[in-house]
Formats: sequence, C-alpha cells, structure tokens
Amino acid sequence: MKPVYLDYNATTPLAPPALPAMLPYLRDHYGNPSSFHSRGARAKKGLEEAREVVAGHLRARPQEIVFTGGGSEAINLAIKGLLSTSQKPAHILSCVTEHKAVLETLNHLRKESQTLVTLLPVDAEGQIDLDQLRAEIRKETVLLAFMWANNETGVLHPIHKIGEIARGHKIPFFCDAVQAVGKIPIHLDTLPVDLMAFSAHKFYGPKGMGGLYVGRERFLPPLVHGGHQERGYRGGTENVAGAVGMAAALGWVKDQMGRNQASLKAMRDRLATEIRERISRVKIHAEKADRLVNTLNVSFLDLEGQSLLMAMDQEGICVSQGAACASGAIDPSPILLAMGLSPEEAKASVRISLGYMTRSQEIDFFLDVLPGIVKKIREG
Repeated sequence: MKPVYLDYNATTPLAPPALPAMLPYLRDHYGNPSSFHSRGARAKKGLEEAREVVAGHLRARPQEIVFTGGGSEAINLAIKGLLSTSQKPAHILSCVTEHKAVLETLNHLRKESQTLVTLLPVDAEGQIDLDQLRAEIRKETVLLAFMWANNETGVLHPIHKIGEIARGHKIPFFCDAVQAVGKIPIHLDTLPVDLMAFSAHKFYGPKGMGGLYVGRERFLPPLVHGGHQERGYRGGTENVAGAVGMAAALGWVKDQMGRNQASLKAMRDRLATEIRERISRVKIHAEKADRLVNTLNVSFLDLEGQSLLMAMDQEGICVSQGAACASGAIDPSPILLAMGLSPEEAKASVRISLGYMTRSQEIDFFLDVLPGIVKKIREG
C-alpha cells in the first residue's frame, strides 16, 4: 500500500486546481505587479482577482485581505503592528495553549517593550473560562489574542463569544485561524474579530503564502519595510502565483468542506472507538470538547510517542506528536501539560489528523498495523 498520510494539521498536499492555476504565473505572466507595462498589468490583475476570490470565500472585502508570506508572518504583523499603535503600558490577554507563533511573539514583546501579558489557563478539555477572561480585562488591555482551533488537539475556542466580550470592552480582537480556515465555515462579515491570520498550506494551497484579515479600516505599521505593496502593510514584490494558488485551493476546500465533514468525523470517531477496543491503556484527549472533526490526539501509555512515530513511519504511516514547528523536541507538549496531563502521558501522545484526501482503506491499514507496533514497543 502507498504511504498513508495522517498529518494534515502539519501541512496538506496541493488541491487539484491549485497547481494548474499557478503555472501560468510562474511561466508566462511573470511580470512584476508594480510595473506599468502589459506584463506587469497582467500580473497585477491576477493578484487582485485572487484577493477578490479569497475575500469572497471568507466573506470579507478585498481591501481587508493582506497577503503575507505565511501564517507566522501574519500573526507577527497583527500583534506587533497593533501594539505599536497602542497606549503604554499595554496589556495583552491570550491563552497558554496558543501556537508558538503567538506565544513567542508575546514573549518577545514582554522582554523588549515591557508589554504585560496574561495567559489564561485551560481545563482538562483544553477550554478557557469566559468568566475568567472577563475578570482579567483591565484598563491597560489593548488586545485579546486567541486561536480558533488548536493545532494539537483540535479544540475550538468560542470565538464569537470572545469577540462579543472584546467588542463590549472596545478592545481589538486578533484570531489565529490558521487551523480553522478550510475546516470550518468562516463568515467574516458577521464575525466579531478585527484581525485574523490564515495560511495557505493548511488548506491545500502552496507553502510560503498566507494572509491577514484587517477589518474596520485599521492600519498596522509594516513588519517588512520597502515599497508600498499590499497598501503599505507589507513591502516587497508580491507572490502572485502563491496568491492565485491559495485562491484556487480555498475554492476547492470550501466545496470539500460542504461534502466531506460528516465522513471525516465518522473516520475520526471510528479511530477513537477501535483504538480503545484493540489497544489497552490509551487516553484520548479533549474528547468532550467542541473540536475539529479531523483531529484525534491520543496517548498510548507506557511508551514514548516518538518511538511510536518512528515505528509507524517504517510502515509507511505519517502521523505526528504535536505541532510540526516543535518537531524534534524531546520535551512533552506544553499544550497537553496545560490540560493537566503528566509529563509521561504527554510524551506518550500522538496526533492523528485527517484530510479531505484520506480514504477509509487508509484507516483500515492504520488500525491493522497499530496494535502490533504498540505491543512490540511496550514489550521491547
């Protein structure tokens, strides 16, 4: 059997229409979008058409979409940009289970500009307490920063409710939606967020391409200084092919989302059920929480997850132990520790994330191979 890829939260293969859409801009329409000649104008047309498509799928206005080099850049632009225009001293309210791109940005600001940062804890299901969020807001609070979907557990934060709290206090709200776009419907015209980051390669688009929704005519100073591309938000020649590929992927994934959510959930739930039936001493995390239908995080007690990953890779199965950005780390997942797991339980965890190209035969193979691998490692 060909390799079984079950690591879609790390990255995704290109959607079928993405590469054909990109090729003309790599091969023929290669002009600089800022040039005044016909080749530049053709590239500019492709760029702005892609912006219109992305905005349409997210229910935003084209002028609210800023193209970036990926999700991490969009996150940095949002948080650092907003802070630079805010009152001092400044306080940011976020969560302990945010992605490293958010947490490391907050750590940088805490060290470099004495920004005050409060990270809300989570319960055993990975969820925050909204009453505690309200209680932590202070007069110096200039930003709420919360992810929509957790990359390791799939837990969904109540973004609409958080946004309503932010609006009630007239505080800007930034949402890291990198794991959400392409997996759940996004309606920015009714969503109470001011800034939202997304990344193409998480929804079957090209790597090195992302975006930031900037609502309410808000201006952020650029991270990358240079020309006046992206309406002054980001200097540098635009990645036209990447933008076109992202737009094509988003259209494809929106169609897949409407047709395949139920089958993804069925496969995820089957995995949970049969793993429990076939293997002893397992613990499934955030099972009671509202979460992405494609994500299953499970600990196989009495072994180390990295050993399991290597053994499964030898069988042609690709899964992970958590965030791809933290791969190679020997420390237990901070996200699982924050949920109350012991270091041993966290180190025994594996994240299985399905995608729209996952087939039931791959789940069959995974379930047939997994018990023997676990048994061998535990006995070894």
